Amino acid sequence: MLAAMEYLVKAEVAHGPIDWIFTTEEEAGLIGSKRFPAEKIAAEFGYCLDAPGDVGGYQSYSDSLFIWTIDMDLPETQSRAALTKRFLQILKAYPGKITWQVEQFFGKAAASFTLQVRIETPEAVTGLSTYLHQAVTMLQQEILGAVKSELEIIYPGFALENGHPAIQLLRKSTNIPLYEMKLSGGTDANIWNTKGKPTLLLAAGFANMHTAEENISIHNLQTLAALVCSLCTKAVD
Repeated sequence: MLAAMEYLVKAEVAHGPIDWIFTTEEEAGLIGSKRFPAEKIAAEFGYCLDAPGDVGGYQSYSDSLFIWTIDMDLPETQSRAALTKRFLQILKAYPGKITWQVEQFFGKAAASFTLQVRIETPEAVTGLSTYLHQAVTMLQQEILGAVKSELEIIYPGFALENGHPAIQLLRKSTNIPLYEMKLSGGTDANIWNTKGKPTLLLAAGFANMHTAEENISIHNLQTLAALVCSLCTKAVD
């Protein structure tokens, strides 16, 4: 982004207004983008440079991720193993497509679940939330104990249609092969879309993400800078 900014200024290339946004604490829970006031963004749509893979990849869709914490006071006759099995049966009965992972499960007289629940269809979030709260009520009736739950949205999903201007501009801006990605995980694109700023996630050219071997080739770095410049200049056509 800095290389593209320098080129556009020094070469005096014609382009429309551009918002350049650098965020902090993305790995800590997308905190920077969550705190950034959307009213400061004048752009109609944008691009998030935060996906691994060769430049040319893009993602127009993302699932939603919840953390669901359930605390239960168990009768002495209630088995934690049996309760876990019953709890997962309830999740499997959900009519939509979700995946989950038990993060923590501890306690003796009391039990606490912490789960990651992932749902693929952004518009189904409300239905999932209702279903999970109904599941808690069902469990409470079955175990004859107190059940409390808290549902926290870590990041909301989004979906851009194939003909969205962000995708059309990308196709117009480059001759490199484009390919659609299907990555799991949240980025700032999730937050910008939720704030009413349609954002397309782009591959930034790096490899071995989140490891000591994370790297980006000079070729990918140059290709990415050229793509960003082209997006800026083609937007005025």
